[in-house]
Amino acid sequence: MSHGLADDLLSTLYLAATCPVYVAPAMNQAMWNKAVTQENIEKIQRHGVMVIGPEQGDQACGETGFGRMSEPVDICKQLAHALELKNQSTAQCLHGVKVLISAGPTREPLDPVRYITNRSSGKMGYALANAALKAGAEVTLVSGPVTLAAPANSDLVKVETAAQMYEAVMSRASDHAIYIGAAAVADYSPAIMQPEKIKKQGEQATIILQKTKDILADVAKLDKRPFTVGFAAETHDLKPMRETN
Repeated sequence: MSHGLADDLLSTLYLAATCPVYVAPAMNQAMWNKAVTQENIEKIQRHGVMVIGPEQGDQACGETGFGRMSEPVDICKQLAHALELKNQSTAQCLHGVKVLISAGPTREPLDPVRYITNRSSGKMGYALANAALKAGAEVTLVSGPVTLAAPANSDLVKVETAAQMYEAVMSRASDHAIYIGAAAVADYSPAIMQPEKIKKQGEQATIILQKTKDILADVAKLDKRPFTVGFAAETHDLKPMRETN
């Protein structure tokens, strides 16, 4: 590693690596204390390689001294700490950016006691809201009916129907830099909401549905549109996330 040789898989991967590299040496104490070993360790450290250990203790050869590999749990702890420090340095990458997120299902009423809905839990949208808040964003969360606790420090806007969600999002979209449509908005809504509970009648019943407005498409058409990201749940022929800028 210190001389840039790449004559096996491990050294080839190291030489091609552009990510942070950590090594956890393990060897006989006499090998570790050799001047050439210490020179090579110092050289790879100058090249940016992070060295974990070794520790002092009993060795497989029966000797005792420095060269014993650090315990796996201690190696993991040091790697986790390094990752935490890295995350802290990039934690505020959305500082001051206004992010609008829609989450959860909608309920389309048939009558005063019944509605059409879907199985959305809202977890995706709420997780995105929490992540954006941790990144320093100012988050407005437009949410359908869910059982989740509102993310702290977010501006929560509660809605129920697709029409209400459409109005809430469209009235705010131009004031935000990013819009993430993670809500499971109903594609269709009953054309007429009956003023009274629908009574049980014949063997079959017909409900006329009308198409709801496409929130994501209309946000993307705005003259002053935010960077727009949309999600869509599928049961087959899975599609990648769609982005519209």
